[in-house]
Amino acid sequence: MKKQFLNLGKALTKAEQKSINGGGSYSCYCGFVGGPYEDFKVLVDADSVEDALNSMNCGGEGVTCNGQ
Repeated sequence: MKKQFLNLGKALTKAEQKSINGGGSYSCYCGFVGGPYEDFKVLVDADSVEDALNSMNCGGEGVTCNGQ
């Protein structure tokens, strides 16, 4: 079986990845605005803010994401 992929010889930038995959980058943290975890943000690349929220594992603490 022949592998078919494009070898660009370099890593794609976030902007190039976004143009291919769609979506965006979101800044997320466990809890809600003003909560104790607001300073512990994680950068999440996802297709939508809903996917970014769902990708966080906060153990029932709730999740806040913003970005584009």
